[in-house]
Order: sequence, then C-alpha cells, then structure tokens
Amino acid sequence: TSILNISLYYLPLIYYIFIYRDLGGIVAKDHTDFTHLVLPQLVRTHKLLFAISKSCHIVSEKWLEDSKNAKSFLPENDFRLPFENFNQKYGVDLENTLQVSDRSKLMKNKCFWVTPRVVPSKKIITELIESAGGKLERIRRSKAQIEAPGTAAAQ
Repeated sequence: TSILNISLYYLPLIYYIFIYRDLGGIVAKDHTDFTHLVLPQLVRTHKLLFAISKSCHIVSEKWLEDSKNAKSFLPENDFRLPFENFNQKYGVDLENTLQVSDRSKLMKNKCFWVTPRVVPSKKIITELIESAGGKLERIRRSKAQIEAPGTAAAQ
C-alpha cells in the first residue's frame, strides 16, 4: 500500500506521512506508483486523473485520522469525498466513473494529439492517456482527416 498526496505545500502533509508510515504504508515517489490518493477535497489534477485510471482509492484525510485512532487502515469506502460540486463544475459523473471495474481502458479506442506546450507537461499527459488505454498520435491531423469516414472521430 502506498500513498500520494495532492500537494507538497499542503501544511499537514508531513503529519499525514508519519501517520501513514506508522500504519505500515509506503509513501509513493511519484504519480505512477500509488494505491491511495488522500485529499482534503476533490481537485482536478493529473494525480487525481491517474488515480481514476489506475483504480486507486480516493479518500479524505479523515481516513488517515480514523485509521490512526484505530491503529490499522480502515475500509476506504467509508471515506469517499463528496462528488456533487466536482461533477457540477466539470460536467462529469465521477461516482459513475469510479464504479467502472477496469478504468485502465477508459480511453480505449480514443486517439489524442497533444500540443507541445500543454500543462501539465506533454510527458505527463502522454502517460495519463496511455495509462487509460488511449493512443497518442505523433503527427497532427487536419480537421478533414479527423472527420473522414472510417476514422475513430467520424464514427
């Protein structure tokens, strides 16, 4: 079990790392190697998107607090963050998405072309697309090529 927190500047980060380690968890070094994402609230970041595509647990800080008091990791389902504001802000249904059993295929049969100056970096966006089963096009197609019969976008 490993953890990745949303922000290095989040003040209680060190406190939560100590709790997690005391319970036997391992702190992840980056966005590619974690099983839990602990957040004070849902925020759309590449870490959240990786957590979704990797089928990781997305939990509130209360999970760590209550696990500390119980002296063992508690069931994650009791510590889900509220989705309503996030869903409304981004026009998604995160709860429905999280119920998909194999989220590593959310972007299967989808092709993407990433602009050179995308934020976060093109490297991270590429990893995210590929981790969710999508394909990255190396050469940008014209609108006519994208809409041509027989292409994924036209179907």
